[in-house]
Amino acid sequence: MKIIIYAHPENKTSHNAMVLREVISNFKNLNKEFQVIDLYEDKFNPILSNDEYNLKANPDPLVLKYQKMIKDSDEVVFIFPVWWNSAPAMLKGFFDRVITPGFAYNFKPFPTGLPMYFMDSIGKYFLEYNFIYNIVTRLIPIERHLTGINAVVINTFGGPEISYRLYHKNPSEVIDQAILEFCGMKVKRINWFNAQRFKEIPQSIKDQIATSLKKN
Repeated sequence: MKIIIYAHPENKTSHNAMVLREVISNFKNLNKEFQVIDLYEDKFNPILSNDEYNLKANPDPLVLKYQKMIKDSDEVVFIFPVWWNSAPAMLKGFFDRVITPGFAYNFKPFPTGLPMYFMDSIGKYFLEYNFIYNIVTRLIPIERHLTGINAVVINTFGGPEISYRLYHKNPSEVIDQAILEFCGMKVKRINWFNAQRFKEIPQSIKDQIATSLKKN
């Protein structure tokens, strides 16, 4: 099963809505079963309450539904705009409330002989070099519960690629690496820069979407 997680308040005429229709069209052409999670349409509450945080509240049925959908999937496509160099608050709340300890990951005891200060000293030095990010993060003792699930992250940007690079590719580091890969997913990314200049999806972006979805 394929899951599309759509996080934009407008699902008819926005650039993200165009991307959503393109992804749906590709899945239909590939005869793939899919479901759409439209966080705004579902009126998902992104706020993690004190009671929920402290496990005093009854589980939210919508959260449980989303978790089951993700667990039963082999591919999750995220569609959202980059605002203030990050994801919309709605999607951040989704990660806070749905991609939780116990469901998506668990920490294990730090192995004997590998002291915790390693990650605070030597590890901090190595993490300056992004190409060995995955090597260093494998040293962190984590049970990654979302392994075997592929993720495709499709972002629209109002500005050019230089802005994305200027701010250290923040969306990819936070969403792709620190959340999805942290929990075991394999991630592919598609960036649509200068989206506001276009009334339709550029062919290059359509090709990237088709290629990414076909390979998973």
